[in-house]
Amino acid sequence: MKISKIFAGMSAMAIASAMVISASANTLTVANPSAKEWDGFAKYTNAEGKEDNDIVWGGSLTKDSDLSMTINFDWTDKAKEEKFCSFKVGYANGWEPLFADEAPEGWTESSKDTDEDGNRLDADGNTCDYAWQNDGWLQVYNTELSSVTVKIPASIVNTIYDNASAEEGFDGIIVQVGNNGLTINSLDFDQDVKWFSEQQAEAAANTESKTESAGESKADDSKAADSSKADDSKSDSSKADSSKAADSSKASTTTTKTTTTTTTTSAAASSAAASDNTNQATGATTGLALAGLALAGAVAVVSKRK
Repeated sequence: MKISKIFAGMSAMAIASAMVISASANTLTVANPSAKEWDGFAKYTNAEGKEDNDIVWGGSLTKDSDLSMTINFDWTDKAKEEKFCSFKVGYANGWEPLFADEAPEGWTESSKDTDEDGNRLDADGNTCDYAWQNDGWLQVYNTELSSVTVKIPASIVNTIYDNASAEEGFDGIIVQVGNNGLTINSLDFDQDVKWFSEQQAEAAANTESKTESAGESKADDSKAADSSKADDSKSDSSKADSSKAADSSKASTTTTKTTTTTTTTSAAASSAAASDNTNQATGATTGLALAGLALAGAVAVVSKRK
């Protein structure tokens, strides 16, 4: 693995850690909470450098399984004075309440009635620490509490998961702060979950890695092409040298043939001249012999006549 890829992954995870801190797979710690009324409970800086609402990413939920979520929070001064705070657990896509039609398991329906001590009563007239409102909001009345648990049925989990997993889909769980405000510090779950900001950071790191790999592949292809061109150029040069060598060889052969022909012709001429001289010498010798014989015959005739 290249060092640049390692740094890219480290950079992405550092960004995710700056957005939110996960103590474990089952606990999401809020690094940048918001206690403002009607605001999203957690913030992070998105890819455009803007503050955005973070959510529990729907794609990290386990299908066909109930989900238990414990909300750990601090009271605001205003909430303590008013003796209640409220929040809504909703679909991240649209912020509609998960419990619009019925209360979560273990929660009773609220009422505005109180007992003689000012304790809030539920719809059955019993004092309660927390209760569900029929508009989907959840209220906490006991200021000594710092955590409450909400159980989300599998049918709702499946809807959120399917919405988040669809092509170009988006969904998850968001907690909206209600009346009097509250600061949510962390969420505990009974299954592995992930922040949306973490998922985005990982996706960005994967995209960066793929882009880098593609760039390296193109660079390698370019180097291979340049090398191939260089080899072709060397081949052409070699062919040219071979052609020159062949032409030079042909020229040498022609010169050799010409020289040989000239030498042969000169030799033939010299041989012919030598033959002529020999013939001439032979003729002269024969002539002298015949003259000698003629002279001897003449002497013999003269002697007889005497």
